[in-house]
Amino acid sequence: SGNNYQKDLQFRKLNERKNDKAVKVMRGGDEIEVSVYDLLVGDVVKLDTGDGVPADGLLISCHGAYCFALYG
Repeated sequence: SGNNYQKDLQFRKLNERKNDKAVKVMRGGDEIEVSVYDLLVGDVVKLDTGDGVPADGLLISCHGAYCFALYG
């Protein structure tokens, strides 16, 4: 069971790194890149084609956005 616990911890760390993506945000009037884990209330996220939406929020401006939902 000790071996399984160690492997589970390693798996969780790998999953955190895999999900950690850099996103472009406007913060304090400057465009910077931050981790999705470092997003703050009030950040304006700049999305490019193919980007996933990293958090819930409000849509400020959009040009030709399409959303598709797939259900199993």
